[in-house]
Amino acid sequence: MSLLAALDPAVALAHGALTALAAALEPLAGGAAVAVALVLLTLATRALLLPLALRVHRAEGARRALAPDVERLRRRHRDDPARLARELAAVHREAGVSPFAGLAPSLAQGPVLLVVYRMCVAPVVAGAPNAVFTAQLFGAPLSMHATAALATGGAPAVVVLALLGGLVAVAVASAARMPDAAPAVLRVLPFGAVAVALFAPLALALHLLTSTAWTLGERLVLPRLVAHAA
Repeated sequence: MSLLAALDPAVALAHGALTALAAALEPLAGGAAVAVALVLLTLATRALLLPLALRVHRAEGARRALAPDVERLRRRHRDDPARLARELAAVHREAGVSPFAGLAPSLAQGPVLLVVYRMCVAPVVAGAPNAVFTAQLFGAPLSMHATAALATGGAPAVVVLALLGGLVAVAVASAARMPDAAPAVLRVLPFGAVAVALFAPLALALHLLTSTAWTLGERLVLPRLVAHAA
């Protein structure tokens, strides 16, 4: 059994929630009901991960407090990388802070991304036709890959350009809102979503845009919440 096939129970659950929500939204959203339902489910998933994001932002504050000590250690042991690594690990351990804490939300979203991808490419889910395959967003099939939509032109190309443009904008803003002490890999991750969306089905690109926009919102709001709680 492949890794994606192993996700089929979760895919069936997600597809059931998607179709039920789309049916409820259809009187209001019409043909875009599945796309709107996908956006709402993505927001609900990110909301469930909010406690983890809060812990990460608290850890980022602790890392900023450690920044002067970290910089002194870098200057002191710049010619001894092994000693520097041990000293940095000790400083972070004593402070109870992981230098990789910021990766936790991204890692937690990994399985969700795989489930959405599987739901985008499987023609049948739990023995029933996949609703994503017949759904559209402004005339663009959600199951169509972005590169194919660009080659097709017309409405599909317009939708792809809008999704990619939105992703680039929120990725730039999200990276700009990251603290100076954030690991370099975290600054690259938002742009990874742009690269994935370029070669993914439109449904997955819509999911990535929604999730990346939520991340930007967290970076705008959570620091204030953490400061207020302190």
